[in-house]
Amino acid sequence: MRKHLSAIRIVAYLFCLSAAGALVIGTTYAFYSSSVSGSANAITAAFALDVTDSHQNQVDLTAELAGMRPSQEKEITFAVTNTKNSTVSEVAQEYSISISTTGNLPLTYKLQGAGTSAPEGRYAAEDGALSWSGGLLPYSSSGVTHIYVLTVIWPLDYADESLSDEIDLVTMTIDAKQALPDAAP
Repeated sequence: MRKHLSAIRIVAYLFCLSAAGALVIGTTYAFYSSSVSGSANAITAAFALDVTDSHQNQVDLTAELAGMRPSQEKEITFAVTNTKNSTVSEVAQEYSISISTTGNLPLTYKLQGAGTSAPEGRYAAEDGALSWSGGLLPYSSSGVTHIYVLTVIWPLDYADESLSDEIDLVTMTIDAKQALPDAAP
């Protein structure tokens, strides 16, 4: 004789099935779950860059070029370093140097490394502006200094009286950013 499923029996079977499922899921979940905690202090690497003349003063192109006349050539020696005051940069830096002008005077520019301290880079000149890129100040706990000589030339061919009262704005910009680390082989 077969027994028929009544509503009470169906509810009882569902209750037993859900209790067994909860027991299995609860035991399995508890076995594979864990908790992790921790703490850390984040610090930022120091970033320092300075541009100074041979007397450790800030470079002032206005003072250096004041009173310049046709056929004159002025050399300005300056250093790019990864130190400022007593702070040494804790990261390697890539940098570029650009010279721009308003173009009122017919000045031309040359930028070259002094000695072996300055790296070989790439030059780009257009309409009186000079741009140099390729500088790298590697990380060093004692600091790294690159020395450059900027030569500003007023050619004798442009000794026109109309330029006697002209002024020009010459700006030197050093653009530095943190160097990306080399990819691991």
